[in-house]
Amino acid sequence: MGRLGKAVARIVVFDSVIDSSLLLKRLLEGAGHDVTLCSTRDGLLLTVNADTPDLLVARVRRSFREGASAAQLFREVKDRLKILVITDHFPDRLESSLGADVLIDPGDIDRIESKVTELLSAAR
Repeated sequence: MGRLGKAVARIVVFDSVIDSSLLLKRLLEGAGHDVTLCSTRDGLLLTVNADTPDLLVARVRRSFREGASAAQLFREVKDRLKILVITDHFPDRLESSLGADVLIDPGDIDRIESKVTELLSAAR
């Protein structure tokens, strides 16, 4: 159990930029969750395949290439877990192919915490 008696969720944060992933980790651990960081596609797949988390929180950057790569990756894992994408911009045609919930950056901490709670509640 995490703080306030809440069940601890296993969350993977996927981001190629270490500073923003550390910020998300601190936020989620502060809510009592067990957080693993991944910065590469291969690392993410190894982590998810070894022990499926309750939630994947992914930070996807602006470029179409990174967004397309993320969409392909998420299709590989979406049947196994809930996915929350935080991005600064996503074209509609790409967003519809993600199979994930999307928050547009800059996302405030309360909004991120609220969405994580919502997704974890739906997964249980």
